[in-house]
Amino acid sequence: MALRAILWVAVSTKTQATDERESLPAQERDLRALAEKHGWRISDVLIVPGHSRRYIDIHECARDMATEGIQAFNRLLAHWDAQDFDILAVRDSSRFGRTQSLHAYVVERTIAIGAKIHSLIDGEINESNFRMFIAMGGYASAGEIDKLQKQREVGYNARAARGLPVNSVVVQSHKLIRDERSGKAAKVVVNEARRQEWLDLVEVVCGNKELNLQPTPWRLVELVMFERFGYANPLGEPHSVKHYYRILSTPSFYGHVARYFKMSKRGAWVREPGHEVPPGVLIQYGINLPAVTGTALERLEAEMTRREGIRGKMKPASTHKFSGLLICHSCKYTLSGAHEPEKQYYAWRCSTKYMRLLRDCTENKMINQKRVQAWLDERLQQWLGSGAALDTLLQPAPEAQDAAQRLEKTRKDMTALERQIQNMIVKQATADDSLRDSYDRALAEAGKRMERLKSVLKGLEQKRGADVSLAQQHSWDEFKQIGMERFWKLPDVEINQWLFRLLGKWRLAVSNGQIVGLETPPKSTKRYDGFWT
Repeated sequence: MALRAILWVAVSTKTQATDERESLPAQERDLRALAEKHGWRISDVLIVPGHSRRYIDIHECARDMATEGIQAFNRLLAHWDAQDFDILAVRDSSRFGRTQSLHAYVVERTIAIGAKIHSLIDGEINESNFRMFIAMGGYASAGEIDKLQKQREVGYNARAARGLPVNSVVVQSHKLIRDERSGKAAKVVVNEARRQEWLDLVEVVCGNKELNLQPTPWRLVELVMFERFGYANPLGEPHSVKHYYRILSTPSFYGHVARYFKMSKRGAWVREPGHEVPPGVLIQYGINLPAVTGTALERLEAEMTRREGIRGKMKPASTHKFSGLLICHSCKYTLSGAHEPEKQYYAWRCSTKYMRLLRDCTENKMINQKRVQAWLDERLQQWLGSGAALDTLLQPAPEAQDAAQRLEKTRKDMTALERQIQNMIVKQATADDSLRDSYDRALAEAGKRMERLKSVLKGLEQKRGADVSLAQQHSWDEFKQIGMERFWKLPDVEINQWLFRLLGKWRLAVSNGQIVGLETPPKSTKRYDGFWT
């Protein structure tokens, strides 16, 4: 009697379904020829016309496929229950699943009902060799996808390294230049036709006394740009609210290329290195030219940082000279400012003890602007008198362990662990039944360790960056020419802008109504031990 055969035909994407090298018709044609050669009777053809098989649970995979009208796994589950076939024919092991667990389930369940698997690539799989097929085929199936994803990552990283966009959108300040012959993306350059627009935007955002412009709130920037300079959308109307804010919050505006960037993750890291990059975001700094350069860029970066440090609904034009620069040494929150008309001075204090989740902070004593200005005046005078570069004045104590060495060690540990996992998979396939559980546990632990190493590596790579930017150092050189007497006579908002430009990510830490040093506050409210005096 002829053996009953089921043909398994599958691809992962809709595009692959029509690809000549691995199209569905080609797979089915080859498998039918195999069945005819061996005299098998084809009882069913199970087709996956473009769907991911990167699942751990076969039932979850079957449900997801069914929602798209693909019943291949549901029918295979029914065939296993009925035990109504003798051969499961497939082109290669990766057609079953793209994870080791899904691949192993299909193989073991097929062998368990007394059937065999026949792969065009691997030959016949039966009770004598199915464990080796599970070990090697499963690792290859999952590894193939990992390799493709890695190649895709490498491709995008290569584009980023060349300064090319990693998605279909190019920020309006720049434009994409394509090769005349191939039509491929060649480089990204500043859109010179709109450069003046960005210079005017800097004046609107930062303010300009000569133009009688005060720093403009974000909700009014588009209106001022329209009424003052005539910049409009294609309908001849002002751009939508925060149109320019979104552009200024994009890494590409400053000449950087970032992957996995979202507006919700914006911050100082978007503009310059030396700040914590959100988890999962990859960025190449300074790969292209920024839309504005020189003093205009420095003013813009400082004003963006200054506004991010302002709490509440304070208008930029009425910002106090020390707004956003004071933080609590205990809980790291920005201090709240208040004007006291009776005493004719402005003062700040930590208000987190009144917040529901942060009542453990005991700091609540006020510090007035006279003390803040006196401390800054003394410190700036000392810095000016020393003649030292800004990086030596602001740099914290060196870390106990060099970051480069830690990076190298982590990479070596990952390479060694990967070899160890491969060796364990091979040994597990040929081991006695009594040892397989031990190998399973060892592989599970090795997998967890690999995930931890990947997390450590990502954190170390994101932590790299200079503590003092070139723009910050340039601002310090300009500040030396102004002098202290002239500096304190500037309008409050200009003083605030200058202090943000000089201090960069550093803030004045206050405890018990006194400034006790400089700190770099974290993004979260977790306790931080990076304090120094």
